[in-house]
Amino acid sequence: MDRPAAEIVREMWLSSSPDMIHWGNYKCLTGTLPGTWEGDRIGNSSTPFKTKEGWLMLYHAVRGSGISCAYRLGVLLMDLEKPWVLNGRSEEPILSPENDYERIGEVLNVTFSKRLDYRR
Repeated sequence: MDRPAAEIVREMWLSSSPDMIHWGNYKCLTGTLPGTWEGDRIGNSSTPFKTKEGWLMLYHAVRGSGISCAYRLGVLLMDLEKPWVLNGRSEEPILSPENDYERIGEVLNVTFSKRLDYRR
């Protein structure tokens, strides 16, 4: 998952690699939805995990810019065999900044998922 040229590109893209060095086979997964909570930027927030229904993945999205923006989390459900095909997408965010420590600080109005290191 990637958002190449993050300042220009607004979509999330999938790519593959035979050796984790050379990447290609790019496919657009999804983009922003203007006028919604994810109208300005969108990006991956978790490693997809396999379920019976498909690949489930958290993503972050932004509406607004500067002091009036808010980063929220949503969820995507991708096809098991063709992960570039979306089978579902949250219409509303599943997590939004609400508490003071999410709304005030170095970066305002942010909720992100935490990536866990399972190798410990």
